[in-house]
Amino acid sequence: MSKEEYYRTNGMSYMNKEQETMTDNQSKHTAAPWAVGECDPDQMINVYGGDGLSIAVEVQGADLTEAEANARLIAAAPELLKVLESTFEALKNGSYDENNVEPILKVIAKAKG
Repeated sequence: MSKEEYYRTNGMSYMNKEQETMTDNQSKHTAAPWAVGECDPDQMINVYGGDGLSIAVEVQGADLTEAEANARLIAAAPELLKVLESTFEALKNGSYDENNVEPILKVIAKAKG
């Protein structure tokens, strides 16, 4: 029986080497938190990194509402990544429980506005 079959047969999570490496890599993006800037007269919105520098310039949409929604989603990206990584780790280690749900709901709310 392969290692993967053993883990799956016993109800355990299994990750191959590529998946393990993927979760071990450190993020190289601009530090969080990211924030949505004010809308300019042309209905373009910037997203700013934790260092205050613009990381997404001129976020647009079909209208202002869509542009703001796009900017919120971009601004939530680092937190979405962090929650996905921690959830993945909890699932991998078998420690996922109701305590993991609150951060997920919080970052979804931030992304949706």
